[in-house]
Amino acid sequence: MSNTVFTYGSLMCAEIMSAVCGYPLVGEPSMVDGFRRLSVTGEVYPGMIPRPGSEVSGILYRGISGAALAR
Repeated sequence: MSNTVFTYGSLMCAEIMSAVCGYPLVGEPSMVDGFRRLSVTGEVYPGMIPRPGSEVSGILYRGISGAALAR
């Protein structure tokens, strides 16, 4: 089974996402409406919260294996 994953932080970088998944990946630009990207206090990664009228830009990766997703 393959999965589709939307990324909006460091995983937007194909080299990083490929290293995490264990095989080469190519993503496509994507957008999620109705959310806002914010810093998470005390963390290095961002988070998303619902926010009508906002949007978050990111990268969509398709065909991610279940094993890669578990990693």
